[in-house]
Amino acid sequence: MVEFWQSLFFIAAAEMGDKTQLVSLAFATRFPARIVLSAILAATLLVHLFSVTIGDWGSDVGQDVAPISRTILEHAQDVGGTMEYCHGVGLKLVDQMQRELGVGLDVLRGIKAALDPAGIMNPGKLGL
Repeated sequence: MVEFWQSLFFIAAAEMGDKTQLVSLAFATRFPARIVLSAILAATLLVHLFSVTIGDWGSDVGQDVAPISRTILEHAQDVGGTMEYCHGVGLKLVDQMQRELGVGLDVLRGIKAALDPAGIMNPGKLGL
C-alpha cells in the first residue's frame, strides 16, 4: 500500500507542472489564483487516484490490452499520427520506432553512436 501512495503522490506532483500550466494561466485571467490552484490540485489528485486504482486493479488485464493498444497505434501511424514520446517509448514500443521514424531512426542511431560510443546511455531505449 505504501507503493500506491508514493506513486499517487509523485505522479500528482509531476502532473501539477505539466499539462495544467496553460489551463491555469487561462483560468487565472478570470479567477483568483488561490481558487485556480486549489481546483487544479483537487482535479489532479482525483485523476491520479482513479488512474492508480484502475491501474492496480487492471494489472492482470494489461496483457489483454497490449495487442489492442498496438493495433490502435498502428492505425494512428497509418493516418499520419505519431506515438507519444513523453511517457516513454522506452523498451515497450521499441519495435515500432522504425515504422514511426523510417530513415530518421538511422540518423538518430548515428548521432547516438557519435555521442555515446560506449553505448552506456539508455541502452536499448528507442531502438538506438
